[in-house]
Amino acid sequence: MIYIFSLLAAGTAFAVYRNLKNIFGIYNHLSDADIHAYQTGQLSEDDRRYVTKHLGVCEACQQAMINHDPDEHVVESD
Repeated sequence: MIYIFSLLAAGTAFAVYRNLKNIFGIYNHLSDADIHAYQTGQLSEDDRRYVTKHLGVCEACQQAMINHDPDEHVVESD
């Protein structure tokens, strides 16, 4: 019985995690160009909303935002 409960709990946790990943795009880290555009107010309303949501769940991008110098010129790579 405990084994079945554990499997159900793990399956539910994975489903929630997968949905959060899709909603917030937590695996798609922000590029330097995205961070620069966010800090300098060059994003559209929708892009700004996406970046704000992403920053709410991604510690790596939060740290990148803190460390990024908005006065530094960013060259976007292809």
